[in-house]
Amino acid sequence: MICGSAWTSWEVKRFSTSEPFTQEMTGKDRQELEEQEFHRFADLTLGQLLNKLEDIVEDSDIPDADIEYGQGVLTLTLGSKGTFVLNKQSPNKQIWSSSPISGPARYDFMDGEWVYRRDGHNLHKRLAAELESVLEFEVDIEPEPHQAYGQDVT
Repeated sequence: MICGSAWTSWEVKRFSTSEPFTQEMTGKDRQELEEQEFHRFADLTLGQLLNKLEDIVEDSDIPDADIEYGQGVLTLTLGSKGTFVLNKQSPNKQIWSSSPISGPARYDFMDGEWVYRRDGHNLHKRLAAELESVLEFEVDIEPEPHQAYGQDVT
């Protein structure tokens, strides 16, 4: 049986550790990205965002604020201020975003970051700017260096 504190440390450990990915891996385009690499980068990105957004939800004074993550879908509910949804789209090797401010966007993993091809904006920068406008305080959701935790991460 896993007690609460052991479970929490496992969750945190799951999205960080060991050796960094090489530039060769992070410099690939969506079409070149192997499926396992896509899942690795997407899972690590969503996991890191989950950890950071949990802290933001706790720091906010917004009633009904909540964050959920399951089956590749990260949902950040900010009560009357709206709901942000990020989810993995495996067939397209993309992360899709739905924002109450800017609407939908599809991000490709390019040169080590998630980028919207239509205008070149970065997922983390756009999300941070929108959250700051809604929450009215500064947020730090910049990604940690992508870390590997073995060959099989799925």
